[in-house]
This record gives sequence, structure tokens and C-alpha cells, in this order.
Amino acid sequence: MTRLRMKCSHCGCWNRFEVDKVFVQQSSPEPKVKVLIPMYKPLKTERCEKCGKVIAEPKELIRITGAREYPSKLIRACVVL
Repeated sequence: MTRLRMKCSHCGCWNRFEVDKVFVQQSSPEPKVKVLIPMYKPLKTERCEKCGKVIAEPKELIRITGAREYPSKLIRACVVL
């Protein structure tokens, strides 16, 4: 179990919640190579602390897509699958 920090898409508030880290296998062109993608599964339905909208549900997996640079800070993007 780990804690994930995710930004609300509605109000922009940063929220922290507990998730399980799981690895999803992706197909690979080479048969001997296994490609595992780390994803996060929320333990319960999470709501934004500020606006109250649902930001994560246990039936959805969250993938960290990478870092985007902004002038003042570095933000990691989350994609809910």
C-alpha cells in the first residue's frame, strides 16, 4: 500500500489517498521480454477535499504518464483508465 498524490481536474486541489500498486503486462514484440506497466488501484472511492467531486474509484486503474514542465514547477500527470 502506498499514498498517491493527484490533482483534482475540477478545482485544481492536490489530494492524497491510499492505493495498491499493481503491474499490468503489456504485449512485447520479442517473446522473451516481459513489459510490465506500474499502475495504481485506489482502495476506496475518493473525493476531492475542496470541491467534493469523485476523483478516484476502486474499479479504475491510474497510470502515471510522465512529467510535464511548467515555468515554476514540475508536475506529474495521472491518467485514469
